[in-house]
Amino acid sequence: TKYASALLATPGKSVYLDLGGSSVRALYATLNFLYAVVDSTFYQIDASLNVKNQGTLNTNTGLCQMTSNFTQIGIVDGTNNLYSYDIPSDVFAATAIPDNETARTITFQDAYGIFTLDNSTSFQITGASDFTAMDILDRGSVSSSALINELVTVASHNLELWLFGTTRTEIWRNVGGTGFTYARAAGIYIEMGCAARDSVEVMDNSIYWLARDEKGTSYVCMGDGYRPVVVSTEALQ
Repeated sequence: TKYASALLATPGKSVYLDLGGSSVRALYATLNFLYAVVDSTFYQIDASLNVKNQGTLNTNTGLCQMTSNFTQIGIVDGTNNLYSYDIPSDVFAATAIPDNETARTITFQDAYGIFTLDNSTSFQITGASDFTAMDILDRGSVSSSALINELVTVASHNLELWLFGTTRTEIWRNVGGTGFTYARAAGIYIEMGCAARDSVEVMDNSIYWLARDEKGTSYVCMGDGYRPVVVSTEALQ
């Protein structure tokens, strides 16, 4: 039996930019630049694909996370440093996290950099509009009994902090005032945690993440208000 067949030209992929190295650990886009961590090097890339080496991290493997307060880029890589790149002054710095804590997840909200502390139920905020300023008193702690052992990650969504634990999630808000400005939102208790710290995405005015319940079952969920809605198929689960 003979069948008619043809080879059709289809769009493919080509190399857009090669930064070398063995692994791209993080990417972060702003209005004017793309920032990348490749191995231990922090790069700034402009629209014309001009690449500038802006600094060096103390690690060269593992995923990093980045955020921005509009004048600085903040980076965490699992060490006891919060790295920052000040865009106006073109200065890269590594600032020690108080009490020698380490961090792997970071977000930005209301002028503050906010990052979770490893193996802990606590999170730290930076100074207002300054990733190099940190005070050990500027910390909050979620309910350890509700979150079971430790925080997994943090995300900013609709001017609220979503603090994901292993099987539970808490919502915190900036309530203003002097001292530590964040407080837990009363009456909100999300009975679903996070199974993978780098899975959280905020898009289309919604938040999505790889969730995990207290039985250890994982789902891809979307936040409908404060209600986790399963959006993954049964086959995927």
